[in-house]
Amino acid sequence: MFCSLVPEQHAVAEIRTLQYSSSFGEGSTIGSTFSSSYIFLEVVNKGVIVGNFSITLYFWDKTTQPYQLVANSSETGFIDSGATQTVYVPNSWLSNDQYSVTRDSSYNNAYLINYSVVSPTMFYAATKTEWKSIFTLAFGS
Repeated sequence: MFCSLVPEQHAVAEIRTLQYSSSFGEGSTIGSTFSSSYIFLEVVNKGVIVGNFSITLYFWDKTTQPYQLVANSSETGFIDSGATQTVYVPNSWLSNDQYSVTRDSSYNNAYLINYSVVSPTMFYAATKTEWKSIFTLAFGS
């Protein structure tokens, strides 16, 4: 038996959080009279639209229990779809070589640098279409 399908549309509110990837990196600058190292965090917007991201770096003293927050540094800004935002760890945090840069605090260094990223949540209206058979519309279920 052949049964026709009929579209039934409903207004719905969609909620989506933009996806991202993030990773630490390091580099150095060498001049004729100086050299310096730097550490950066790259956040890539994996979403299909621009989003306002909040990125916070944390500098922890691991010699105390619980760990003591020594400093933090935050940036908020729009990141285009597919684009990368680079945030640099403040140089003052790097003056001591006893730090680890990781989300894992298991390293035995005195200081830990880690981060958090808050990606935007988008709310928007959408129309959802369900295809139902005439039989289902007539008799329910």
